[in-house]
Amino acid sequence: MLSERGVRVALILKEPWKFPPSESSLYDKEKNPNGIISLATAENFLVHDTLEEYINRNISIPKAAFTYAYGSPYCAALTVPISRHINTHFKPCTPISSSHIVIANGVTAVNDLLGYVLADPNDAIMINRPIYGKFGLDFGCRGDVGVVYADTEPLEVFSVDVVKKYEEAIVKAEKGGVKVRAMLITNPHNPLGRCYPPETLRELMRFCHRRKIHFISDEIYALSVFDSGETGTIPFTSALAIDPTGLLDENYIHVMYGMAKDFSAPGLKLGFLISKNADVRKGVACASRFGRPSGVSIAIASQMLNDEAFVSSYLSLCRETLARTYKFVTSLLRENNIPYLPGSNAGYFVWIDLSAFIPPTTEQKPMSKTDREIALAERFVEAGVFLQPGDEQSYTPGWFRLVYTHEEEIVAEGIRRLVSSLKSLEWLSNANLN
Repeated sequence: MLSERGVRVALILKEPWKFPPSESSLYDKEKNPNGIISLATAENFLVHDTLEEYINRNISIPKAAFTYAYGSPYCAALTVPISRHINTHFKPCTPISSSHIVIANGVTAVNDLLGYVLADPNDAIMINRPIYGKFGLDFGCRGDVGVVYADTEPLEVFSVDVVKKYEEAIVKAEKGGVKVRAMLITNPHNPLGRCYPPETLRELMRFCHRRKIHFISDEIYALSVFDSGETGTIPFTSALAIDPTGLLDENYIHVMYGMAKDFSAPGLKLGFLISKNADVRKGVACASRFGRPSGVSIAIASQMLNDEAFVSSYLSLCRETLARTYKFVTSLLRENNIPYLPGSNAGYFVWIDLSAFIPPTTEQKPMSKTDREIALAERFVEAGVFLQPGDEQSYTPGWFRLVYTHEEEIVAEGIRRLVSSLKSLEWLSNANLN
């Protein structure tokens, strides 16, 4: 009935843990107190009241928003203010003009589009791991582009020496007949919640030059950097702020940004490719015709961005909220003796270590890494809390990304359920939990 690719992508929906629980099954204190608390999807629910109030009071939708032209990937109503936003906050080494920007319906779409124009089927994008777990889906679903992982220890990701791991990964891929066309990083890092030092960005660009591959920096959390109170934190430096002279041809450098995280508005479905490579922009713009952004979303975002006073105050509010909630959730984790990676100061999440709680694999009952993590995640669901297994994000078993951008009451209840589930595991006899 279906094509081979149709069968392939339809099967993705059957893979466990690829997608969060349905909206109707989620926890609500009044309407559904026994519902599932999802601490998996990176959405910031804490500032939606402020955003809703501002939009209802200040945004008007022009009739032009109902035309085809307004949904263009080059719509000046949005490329002009977003270029100004980038120049103000990302501190590029040379100014970004509106002509360097292509609009798409989300950063996920930009991933798909970049994979389509930079790689052929069965080529690959190289990414470090641990990493955000959906890149394989983003690049592979339609473009049939693979992902090559450079497995690293968490803090190794930010060291200049990490290029050794990338070199090992690309050599292994080439021996297997896979052509790596680009390196992708997340900066700030998802799920580690840290920023790359400038010297590491430079070394990664040098590596891409030597290997003649593109350098893609996903900077969707660029301005979601806050004072976490942790030691050893590093401020955000955009790839655009690095002078590429002598490092990498600027035509090989591409940055992604969007409205989903810093503006807490994933429902607007707006992502941006920032690139000085005209051919890449043309290819992305042409391929984007199958999923262009809404004119109404463009109208909302453009008017928000043109109100620079609001943007400044709103981003400050977001950072203050993230800092407060990060300190709240990490205090709960410490109280309950749940290990986590310290030193984070960006994003919506904390990287927690539950490796001591995954079931053992034995001769009588052999279990793969994936099976062990899913067995633990299933117990969490039974207790009413949803966390996606780290198998999607980490080669080391037992790590989970915990999203904390909810009201404190919801976070506390989610942690309570998590701890209760861990205490009930029959394969543990010495769990050190409060």
